Amino acid sequence: MKKISLAIVALVACIVASAQTDSLLKWQTEAKKTGDGSYELVARATIPAGWHVYGNNPTQEGLDAVKFIPAYENAKLSGEIVFDKTPASITDPIFENKKLYVFTGTIEIRQQVKITGFIPATLKGSITANLGKGKDQFSPSEFPFEVTLEGGAAASNTNAQIKLASVDINKPLQDCGKKNNVAGNGLWSIFLLGFLGGLIALLTPCVFPMIPVTVSFFTKRAANRKQAIKNGALYGFFIFLIYLLASVPFHVLGNVRPEIF
Repeated sequence: MKKISLAIVALVACIVASAQTDSLLKWQTEAKKTGDGSYELVARATIPAGWHVYGNNPTQEGLDAVKFIPAYENAKLSGEIVFDKTPASITDPIFENKKLYVFTGTIEIRQQVKITGFIPATLKGSITANLGKGKDQFSPSEFPFEVTLEGGAAASNTNAQIKLASVDINKPLQDCGKKNNVAGNGLWSIFLLGFLGGLIALLTPCVFPMIPVTVSFFTKRAANRKQAIKNGALYGFFIFLIYLLASVPFHVLGNVRPEIF
């Protein structure tokens, strides 16, 4: 029951004081290169008077110490976080008068991080900490950070070009599509190719079995052969008309992509 009450108090305090705490605790961050893909994150902050930041308290469930959370998935934290001084031990009334380790005044933290693969120019993330004050003020704090990585490279934009040393763009091994460019063909050629493709599609397993079913449908409903041919022609014509009318709005609006039509 006490744990539930404590959780409720912490939640309410978090909602009420989160904005205030975020404005009180500001971190100054930097990154130092320690090796190939290895960096040390350093953050410093001044804790306001009357407040304290919780250190490592493994015996208190749910009370995390200060930590870095990188936003880059290839950045993995290595080892434990290192504080610049020894924490003080207090009897905390917020946590049922348990003895906990806290920091006051100024605080500096260091964390080793290993980045695999591509190393960006900057590393973004957040620093989380739990703060307390007096008997009933407890609030988590999350502060965003962005540090410059020595040796990092900016991600290529959409206009960037990749050039391989083994490739001479002025001497292609094959024709780059000039001879087989569809745009250079006439409209009748494109129409005939599409018509030929339609005839080939009639031989597919999904279409071919429907041909005798469709033919028998028109022949049985017609009084004679002439009427059956007429009904079949109208059937095909209206299918063509449906697809034509469906494409007209796109042509009117001018949003026609050749690869679709």
